[in-house]
Amino acid sequence: MTGEKMICTCLFCGKEFEKKEKGRTPIACYDPACREALAEQQAEDNRIRHARAYARKRKAKKLTLSEVADLANKAGMTYGQYVVTMEGGKHGRTD
Repeated sequence: MTGEKMICTCLFCGKEFEKKEKGRTPIACYDPACREALAEQQAEDNRIRHARAYARKRKAKKLTLSEVADLANKAGMTYGQYVVTMEGGKHGRTD
């Protein structure tokens, strides 16, 4: 951004505003009410994401080792690759 002003539209109130900071394009204007709505939306998204991850982990634990190995074979993966995929790749490489 060399001298250009970037105009953004607030996702919550629809008002156009000028981007003040470098980096990602903001989705909420600098009004405190819009910022609070953004924080609430992000918190709800985090709750949903963690609930899904927990449910997926619980579902995976109900399967026996041989059942998981069969699912991995059907998916064309090794057992280890399949388990990492089910856990969301949080333990490193997935290739």
